[in-house]
This record gives sequence, structure tokens and C-alpha cells, in this order.
Amino acid sequence: MIDIMSGKAHPIVFLPGLLNDAAGWRPVINLLQSTNSVVASYPPEDNLPAIADGVLSAAPAQFDLAGHSMGGYLALEIMRQEPGRVSRLALVSTSAQADTQEARDGRAALIAKATGGGFGDIAEMMARFVMPKSTDNIDGKRAAFVDMARRIGAEMFVNHTKAIAGRTDLTGLLADITCPSMAIGAADDRITPIDGIEQLANSMPNARTVRFETGGHLILWTRAEELSTQLTQWRATSA
Repeated sequence: MIDIMSGKAHPIVFLPGLLNDAAGWRPVINLLQSTNSVVASYPPEDNLPAIADGVLSAAPAQFDLAGHSMGGYLALEIMRQEPGRVSRLALVSTSAQADTQEARDGRAALIAKATGGGFGDIAEMMARFVMPKSTDNIDGKRAAFVDMARRIGAEMFVNHTKAIAGRTDLTGLLADITCPSMAIGAADDRITPIDGIEQLANSMPNARTVRFETGGHLILWTRAEELSTQLTQWRATSA
């Protein structure tokens, strides 16, 4: 699914997180009314280099890049493959590190559950996990997340979970990322610790940290207004 909006600057390529499609970024994009943007669709591959290659093949020649969660892993893979095409980089609720063995074991359990007919339970569980209970209209947002996850489906979830589990550590790449960059996260994110977000920014020469005290993992929905403000400022930074 692709969303395109008119504008004169380089387009932003938005990369969704796991079990997210274009609806994941939509609350933010709706607040960037003058921005030319493309929300990437992912191929059903089970490794990040192949998914990134698919995104790059459909992307503009030059673009700003914003990735959330799994989309952040892909953004860094894109920076590894073709850094010259990216003018600015925003990494949201993500990490440059590879999974620990414990995390890989947890993903393997989710894959087994999904292939065994338990994908619906996984979608419900993740909807509870990615947003704090204090979120406005939490029941509606959780239902919307489950609907989004069901659109993506079990097969894509399995392939992309394998891709995430098998990703390589790209922390060594960060020092070479010199374009204007941000690392953004929430202190109450139970999936991506805020300390890791700060380490991301500190490791890139031209980056800053944006820290929200609340909002959980899916700050695209819970802190959309503040995130859109940060992205607007980032877009105004000379590349």
C-alpha cells in the first residue's frame, strides 16, 4: 500500500514496523499535510537484505528515510546498501543491535504459535503490548491494530519475524551515517529501551535524541502530533 502526498522537497520513505502497513504511519502523515511521502510495502522475504532491496527498487532516487521498529532495522540495512540515496534519517523505537539468543528464542516461539494456528492470539497480544493503558481511546486503537495485523496475516508475520531474528548487528555502521538524523523513543517502551535509543543517536555524528516520557512502542499512534512536529523540524535541517 502506498500513500503519496504532494510536495517539493525530497519525498520521505516511511518504513512500517512488524504487523504494520501504511495505517501505522497514517496518523503522523495526516499531520504532515504538505509532505511528499511514500509508505513502503514489504515483499514476503524472510531476510532483511532482500526486503531492503525490494524497498529500494521501488523508492525514489533520493529520499529522506523514517523507519519504525522493524522499519528501523530496514532503514539501517538501506544505509548499509545505498547510503548515498538517503538525505536524512529518522529511527523510531528501534535498534542497531542484533537479537540476543533469548530474543531469537522468543521469536521462534511466536513463529511456532503462528504456524500452529495461533496468529490471532499473537495479534491481540501485540496490540496490548505496544501501547500503554493510559493511551486515549485505547480500546479503539487496539482494535485498529488487530485489524491491521490481520490484513498482513500469519505468513507475512512469520517471514518478517524470521528476518528480524536473523538480522546482523549494524552498530558499527552508525559512525559512518553523517546525514541529519534522529533517534526517537519513549521511556515506557517495553520493547525498545530508551537507553538504546540514546545510544543510537550518540553513535551517529549528526544525530539527536528525541525522548518521550510516555507513549509506549507505537508512538506513531500515541504521540503522533509531537512526532510530526519533530519530523517537520528534521525536514527543515540542511542535508
